[in-house]
Amino acid sequence: MRFRQRSTGIAAALCAVMLSTTAYAVAASAEPSLAPTTHEQKLELLTEQALAERDRFAERYPFLQIPDMTPVQIVPDELWPERMSQCLRDFGVEARARGDSVVAPSLDTRTLPGDVVNQTCQRRYPKQSQLRYVLGPFELRKLWSYYVFDLQPCLRTIGISIGRSPSFGEYLATRGSQDAWHPYLAIPEIANMRDLQYYDALCPRFPDWLRA
Repeated sequence: MRFRQRSTGIAAALCAVMLSTTAYAVAASAEPSLAPTTHEQKLELLTEQALAERDRFAERYPFLQIPDMTPVQIVPDELWPERMSQCLRDFGVEARARGDSVVAPSLDTRTLPGDVVNQTCQRRYPKQSQLRYVLGPFELRKLWSYYVFDLQPCLRTIGISIGRSPSFGEYLATRGSQDAWHPYLAIPEIANMRDLQYYDALCPRFPDWLRA
């Protein structure tokens, strides 16, 4: 198994379009904030997300002792492959750093399923660059505003029919769920990465401040 900084799969790319919770974007209160989310606040959001993820695993695997997943260290991107592989090795997984990724033939151990091991290490040692995707009320409102007032008008100019936009509160309420909203959902069909890249070049699915 590989852990790469950027996914090459169309399913992962479309998931990233929604900036779901699994991509480290954390939903917050509908009350707007007047200031950007601080580093300390982002760590608090990451901790809340890790606790919620641990609870989900505890429900999925009621007979297992799920490890603590709360953040231990924000890791510079260039050091992350080795730190991640070391964490996996601590759980008994044969893992090694390779370039900007981690190679692990099998994540399953005798005591823990692979998804638990993977998420534990990912959440204990998030990359520095991932902090940009930890969004508080200030950033979430900026993102919603970009979708409604920039991205949707752009899509209209290339012939995409746009329906009613959700309010900010409605947008927050569906984040991380199967009903999550994004203007790209109005595009009749995105069948592959080429389609996604075509629309992304014309009408970027993320604002500049969220693009890698």
